Amino acid sequence: MKKIPLTALFIFILFTSIVKVNAQVEPLSLIELQGQCKPPVIEVFGTAIIKVVPDKMNWSVNVQVDMDDVKEAKYQHDKSVSKVLNILEEEGILSKNIQTSGVRINKRLNPYYNNEKKYGVTNNIWFTVSDIEKYDRLSEKLTEIDDVYINNITLESTKAIETREQARTDALIAAKDKAEKMAETLGMSIGEPLLIREQATSYYPNPYNSISDMGTRGFTDMESTFSEGTINISASVMVTFKLISKY
Repeated sequence: MKKIPLTALFIFILFTSIVKVNAQVEPLSLIELQGQCKPPVIEVFGTAIIKVVPDKMNWSVNVQVDMDDVKEAKYQHDKSVSKVLNILEEEGILSKNIQTSGVRINKRLNPYYNNEKKYGVTNNIWFTVSDIEKYDRLSEKLTEIDDVYINNITLESTKAIETREQARTDALIAAKDKAEKMAETLGMSIGEPLLIREQATSYYPNPYNSISDMGTRGFTDMESTFSEGTINISASVMVTFKLISKY
């Protein structure tokens, strides 16, 4: 048998390997070719804020009774809660708009505070009022009840959803106007939008429209300084437009 020289065998193996490697190389797809030739784009943000007058109040009221006798504390608690619920009924507030946390009884075992009452009986009451003008009357009646404290009142709008939709439209228009002006400065124009993304925004009532009245007494001797003001409802978008040369 004739022997094959080692040099010829090495060249044959190397050639075979190159052929196999080349055979595995596939042509780029159309999508990959397009990805390598991305068109010039401009990315802009648009924001819109609409102010609306609130038409709903969310109240948070706390009933808290502190006594050494747990039975008496529970009895006083029940009386105060009943008075609050009766006032809400008199003001025409529907039961579906009222929620209570339920009674909670805490026993305090702190040896460093000898003057502290041994038991605390508490209950939270939340309710919604659709008539802003009831603020003064409700505040006066509730603060006259012993052991009742107004924790907080926040103002909202029942038109928040449709207002946010309008704000979103305004934000898109603002983004388009901004992109057109920026492109014009560079001697270009914008084409179709390639990407639209809404920025995460949260709706919170204006913090300056929150009222806190921690157990104020003598309310009838004070003039009302309450004003509903306005609520900000905003939307923000990010839009990517294709840039087109004018020349």
